[in-house]
Amino acid sequence: MLLAVVVSSWFVNLAAARATTPCRCDGFSFLSKDSGENPCGCNFVKVTPRRELTGKTNGQLEKMASGLQAEVDELQSTLDGYQKNNQEKLADLKKTLGAAKDQKKKQEGKEDLAKNDREKTIQDLKKDIEDDESEIADITEELKTNKMILKEVQTSIALRMEDIHACGCEKLKEEGGKASLVTRSQHASEPEEDKVDYDLVFKIEKLERSKASLSKEITKEQGEFGWKSRDLMKRTEEQSIKIGMAANSNIKYKQLDNARLESVIAQKDNIKRQLERKTAQLKQVEKDAAEAQKHYDNLEGEMKICGCEPPSDDVLEMRKFQLDNR
Repeated sequence: MLLAVVVSSWFVNLAAARATTPCRCDGFSFLSKDSGENPCGCNFVKVTPRRELTGKTNGQLEKMASGLQAEVDELQSTLDGYQKNNQEKLADLKKTLGAAKDQKKKQEGKEDLAKNDREKTIQDLKKDIEDDESEIADITEELKTNKMILKEVQTSIALRMEDIHACGCEKLKEEGGKASLVTRSQHASEPEEDKVDYDLVFKIEKLERSKASLSKEITKEQGEFGWKSRDLMKRTEEQSIKIGMAANSNIKYKQLDNARLESVIAQKDNIKRQLERKTAQLKQVEKDAAEAQKHYDNLEGEMKICGCEPPSDDVLEMRKFQLDNR
C-alpha cells in the first residue's frame, strides 16, 4: 500500500513538472515512437518508428522518401530565406541605430561647441567688467589724493586771505575778492518490390531528422530575430528619446545662457558708465586743484610785493587745524 502511494505521488509530481516546465521534446526520444497525435504539444515533428518503415514496400518507401525530401528542401529554402531576410532587416536596424548614435554624437559636439562659445563670450565680458572695476578703483584712489590736495590748497588759500587782510595791502584785497573755486562732478520510381531496402529506410529516418532539425532551426531563427530586432528597435528608440531630451535641455541651457549674457551685458554697461563718471570727476578735481594752486601761487607772489612775510610752519599748521574744525 505504501509503495502504491509513493508511486502515485511520483506520477503526480511528474505530471505537474511537465505542466510547468518548457517543452523539451526533441523528436528523437521514446515519445516519438508513439503513432498518435503530437505527444509534446509544441513544435514537434514525429519520426516514423523503424517497425512501421520495414513493414512498407519499397515503392511506398520511395514515395515517402521523395515526399520527405521535398519537405526538407522546402524547409531548407524557408530557413535560408528567413536567415537572409532577417539578416538584411537586422542590418537595416543596426544601420538605423548607428545613425541615431551618430546624430546624438554630432548633436553633443555641436551643442558643446555652442555652449563653449556662449560661455567664452560671457567670460570675456566678465573680464572686461573686472578690468573696468579695477580702473574705477584706481581712479577712486586718485580722486582721494587729488581731493586731499585740493582741500590742502583751499585751506592754504583761506589762510592767505586772512594774511592779506592782516597785511593791509589794498591790491591784494581786490585780487583776493575776485578769487573763486569751481564745483565737482561723477553683460525542401517507381518500384522494385522484393527485400526491404534498408538504404531507403535509413534515408527516410535521416530525412525525418533533418525535417525536425530544420523546423527547429526555423523556429529558433524567427525567435532570435524577434528578440534581436526588438532589442535594436528599443535601443534606437532610446537614442531618439535621448536626442529629444538633449535638444530640450540644450534649448533650456541656451535660454539660461542668453539670460546670463544679457545680465552681464547690462552689468558691463553700468560699470562703463561708472567709469566714465569717475574719469570725468577725476579730471574736474585735477583741474580744480591746479587752478587752486595757481591762485595760491599768485597770492604768495603778491604778498611778497607788499612785503608781507608768511607765518612760520607751526603757526600755519595750527591755523589750518582751527580752520578745519570751525
